[in-house]
Amino acid sequence: AVLAGFAAGCILACAVFLLMFEATHLVATGWKTEVDQLWRWGTMILAGFLLPSLFDCMAGFYEERQSPEESKSNRVRIVCGVLIGDFFHNFCDGLFLGVAFKGCGDRLGWAVFLSTVLHEIPQEIADYVILTGPEALLHPAIALGLNFLSGISVLIGAII
Repeated sequence: AVLAGFAAGCILACAVFLLMFEATHLVATGWKTEVDQLWRWGTMILAGFLLPSLFDCMAGFYEERQSPEESKSNRVRIVCGVLIGDFFHNFCDGLFLGVAFKGCGDRLGWAVFLSTVLHEIPQEIADYVILTGPEALLHPAIALGLNFLSGISVLIGAII
């Protein structure tokens, strides 16, 4: 447990002190005033911290409206967590692919494409296993369809 906590702290520290700092100059592109840059950057950071709690509260509200025997909040939390996380993961993959092809050329673009496909295969299989597992209990066809819909976000990211 201590090692897992240490690893999580290291990842969070890298994100806060390295990645967020590097991202500040990227947020500034396209807007001239400092106020426009700062409110966008702050909104993105706050949304990343607050949206998971908001979705958890929404699932809890859904649970309160159901009778105890109809309560599906655990299923809703698992399915929403997997699909929303997969949506944003694939959206970021699309952004990276678009930037690689547009800014770095075809050779690096195809290399990024191959690495994205190779890391997506086990990740999507894991999502499918979770969605059809004993906690989420989705029908395999529904799990495949929802997984496909969340995967479409890679196209949205690549277009942007």
